Amino acid sequence: MCAGCAQLPGTPPRAVSVPDDCDRIAVPVPYPPVSGDLGVTAGRYAAALGQANGRLAAVRACDAKVRELFARGGK
Repeated sequence: MCAGCAQLPGTPPRAVSVPDDCDRIAVPVPYPPVSGDLGVTAGRYAAALGQANGRLAAVRACDAKVRELFARGGK
């Protein structure tokens, strides 16, 4: 399609270093153990779901902070 695209004039994009802070937060929540008591198992799964949702919210907030930092030019 574009045989000489790499030779077009212009400045190449700047290399950026994105911090991995948000990636370190985004870790899976382990499955809770299943017991014979369904009420206990349901409670464990509800707690794990709450923990997972909390991590998702933290990752979203971290991503928003990184986007804001880059929008200001990294300063």
